Amino acid sequence: MELVERFKRATDRPRSSVESADMEWFGIGNLMRAAKAYNLVTDGRTYAYRRRLYRSRLDELTAEHGAPAREPVTMRDGWAIDTSQTNPHLERVLAEAEHLIAERGMTKKGSNPERAFIRDLLRSEDLSTHPALLDFATSSDVLATVSAYMRQVPVLSNTMPPGIRLTESSIDGQIDSTYRTSQLYHLDFHDMRAVYVILLLRDATFDSGPFTFIPASTSAEVTRALGYRKRHAPYHLTDEQVYGVVGESAATPFVYPKGTILYIDSNRCLHYGSRDARTTRYQLMCAYMTPCRTDFTEHQRSPRRYPVAKTDSPLRRLLLDKRHRVS
Repeated sequence: MELVERFKRATDRPRSSVESADMEWFGIGNLMRAAKAYNLVTDGRTYAYRRRLYRSRLDELTAEHGAPAREPVTMRDGWAIDTSQTNPHLERVLAEAEHLIAERGMTKKGSNPERAFIRDLLRSEDLSTHPALLDFATSSDVLATVSAYMRQVPVLSNTMPPGIRLTESSIDGQIDSTYRTSQLYHLDFHDMRAVYVILLLRDATFDSGPFTFIPASTSAEVTRALGYRKRHAPYHLTDEQVYGVVGESAATPFVYPKGTILYIDSNRCLHYGSRDARTTRYQLMCAYMTPCRTDFTEHQRSPRRYPVAKTDSPLRRLLLDKRHRVS
């Protein structure tokens, strides 16, 4: 009975991201493989369907949805940065985000003091009242890069992590000089191949505790050397552990002007953020998954429903609704 309870705790994503002892006892890699196998049984047909759509109908679906404004950037070694400022929804997103920041910035306190350094300012109704956020997340410019990397038509995450967040990495959230949870290096465990799209809503500097990552191939060197994701291996890694393998020069801080977009597979690229912020950092984070994840969150909590209109293109519907089929 104790083993069953421990397994339940280990697969509970929101708890395990902070209290990871049960995940580590089972081995994060073991849990990911078990979840992938289970989800392939329950959603394998959907997974195969979206891969077929990518191979045979993506050009058709994109043409109906609207062509990208420019040649899409290509993710290499698990990441890419777009500095072009050409996304057609960018000005609207930045304006609507500023409205939300002015209304809610530096007012919300997280319920978990271990993660007081970062909080989500969005509410469920905001995607309807501030449509530019969802328009950006479903734009052809974004989807072209994400789909090419994932090699299928993806799904906007509907559990954990939230599909869209407006995160505030605050100057008042650092408890002391000790780094905690996502301030330490780690790999996410949502899928074998997934993408975070991170849009800077204001300029990010070294004083704003920037998101910092290590490319996938170099991260793999670290994980092999440290036995990361094996049984009893820690979920969060110190700088000393990581840089003892690859050196500090391997790290890339996302320090760019507002409007810059980072595409990153956070499941393959070690990363951290929100350290020692002297200025508050704001960014929009969009999470794209396959229908067959490597966690159990879709079976543990009710999936989020995104606002869908009759005029939405088939490609947008596919992104917002995992079960959608095109004619």
